[in-house]
Amino acid sequence: METTLEEALKLPITERIKLVDDIWDSINVSPDAVSISPEQQAELARRLEDYEKNPGGNFSWEEVKAEAVERYDLKSLTSLNGVSLSVKSGR
Repeated sequence: METTLEEALKLPITERIKLVDDIWDSINVSPDAVSISPEQQAELARRLEDYEKNPGGNFSWEEVKAEAVERYDLKSLTSLNGVSLSVKSGR
């Protein structure tokens, strides 16, 4: 496993981001296989309750991107080092 990590760390950043995304997608296929701690369950419950009390208090991805573009004086925020920042469905 260590050799695999060392090899992955030698990849260019864009390829490492793609690798992480691919790994996440493989995990996301079966979310029930991933257990979470009682503390994480409590935090998720707290966030869900907060959202249900104030559904308008959250920001869409488009709003977050627009704020980042404005705050950091960017021309756009569609990719980072060649990696798309679009939101995939199912996430």
